[in-house]
Amino acid sequence: MGIQPTAVGAETPQFTSKHAGLVGEAIDYNHRRQLSRRQSISAQPCTILHVTARMITTVVREMKARRWSWRAALHTICLVLTLLMSVEVSARVEDRFRTGVPVFSTPDRVADLVVQDALGVRGKPYGRYKVWQLNAFGFRGPEITRSPRPGCLRVITLGASETFGLYESQGHEYPAQLATALREPGCYEVVNASIFGLTIANIRQSWNNWTSQFHPAIVTIYPSPSFYLAPYPPGPVAANAAPFSRPPWWQPRSLERARDVIDYPDFIQRMRVERGLATIDAAHDPSWFFRTVPPERLEQYERDLTSLVRDVKATGARVILMTHAIGFSRPVAEADVLALEGWRQIVQRPTTDVLLEFEAATRDATIRVGTMTGVEVLDVAAHLNRDKRVFAPGDLMHFNDEGAFKVAALLKEAILSHPNETKAGVTTQ
Repeated sequence: MGIQPTAVGAETPQFTSKHAGLVGEAIDYNHRRQLSRRQSISAQPCTILHVTARMITTVVREMKARRWSWRAALHTICLVLTLLMSVEVSARVEDRFRTGVPVFSTPDRVADLVVQDALGVRGKPYGRYKVWQLNAFGFRGPEITRSPRPGCLRVITLGASETFGLYESQGHEYPAQLATALREPGCYEVVNASIFGLTIANIRQSWNNWTSQFHPAIVTIYPSPSFYLAPYPPGPVAANAAPFSRPPWWQPRSLERARDVIDYPDFIQRMRVERGLATIDAAHDPSWFFRTVPPERLEQYERDLTSLVRDVKATGARVILMTHAIGFSRPVAEADVLALEGWRQIVQRPTTDVLLEFEAATRDATIRVGTMTGVEVLDVAAHLNRDKRVFAPGDLMHFNDEGAFKVAALLKEAILSHPNETKAGVTTQ
């Protein structure tokens, strides 16, 4: 959870917290390769070589000031290099025995967890990265068979990082808590088929080419609206898309470990966000920014969501469409301004006001889609909006354990509202 790309010009946003690598994935997979290539060069400014160069410069400066001998300086440099190498080797050996990561490899969230091919963007079979582990079909959760167990109803959850799980403790993302909640009422199989960064177009593509083969009786859809405010309009992945590339093996893991446990003080985060926003503002003409809700993006959101719902419904599955919830209030509390500006830094084009207005507009659009397609809508936003207790601190878009529990409880109630469903893959009214 500690991936922190560093801003490069206006196209590579610098995130605002140690977890921000998964927050508000605002760039479509069609354009992520271009971004990732630049991030692979710039995301690790403090490589061992960089640290060593700075250290040598400091030692030389101290030599001049204190008249150290060259022998003493060389001895000091060797000791520090030995320490750095020992830390790095220890991190790699520990990863090899704990998670099976090869010593001469670099773990990468996207390369380790995501497959991009002719079927679309989906979870990587047997993918593993830090606390996240995927099964043989690339779904987060226990192993399953392609068809539901006899007499059981299969529930598939579709979405992006809010559904996949980000800040929750292991096994407490809302699909996992839903599976626990449904054990007593009957035989249900809950399959978390989401993956971080999925736009509605990505979800639809992977549903039609892959996920629908697993014969769900019920499908829940939790869309992420902010993708539709990204610099590029979201769309499906090209059929000839190449696999994601992996960072070079020599990229240090010890620094990644440090990012996982070190929190930047608020004043440092504020400086980073302000600098990032200033870079974005300076790189674009004022007309490039969304200062009101862009109607073409809102129309695309509604159109894409309608197409997804119709495709899922066509398989005979019962659809539960969910509205997107956030913890920001209007007016925005002073304590939440930094998080909101960090969100804007990731998405780039909208103002902070437009971010919040678009959330409200897409909630209404989601309800309209449910009415037009004849599926039930679970208004999660009405239940959880502005309740900061159920969102991760400093994020307010992704759930904590309590928020995931409440979403699971709402879904359980919605699922059990139709007790006359008796066969997996078939819904009777």
